[in-house]
Amino acid sequence: MEMIFEIASNVSTPLGLAGIIATVLFFSISQFIKAGIIAKTTKRTSGRIAILIINRLFVLAFITIFLGFLGFFLKHIVAFKTGQTHNEPTEEQVDILPGL
Repeated sequence: MEMIFEIASNVSTPLGLAGIIATVLFFSISQFIKAGIIAKTTKRTSGRIAILIINRLFVLAFITIFLGFLGFFLKHIVAFKTGQTHNEPTEEQVDILPGL
């Protein structure tokens, strides 16, 4: 268990972190099924659960994409209204890099 936390602390990308979370979740559920805490399901019930998971992940992905675009556009709208562009350095950057 300590090794899992050590590996998780070294992961720096969101995709890697999602993989670790999915692995831990899969391992936990399989242990619950083996212990009899969660009952085994039939083919029909498993199919319904799989479709439910896929639908919820689709909605979550759609919301994530929408919020990502919204954040991107809001950042540019605020920059436009304040008169800052990404090509012009800020005063702090000019002070840090006086030779440029």
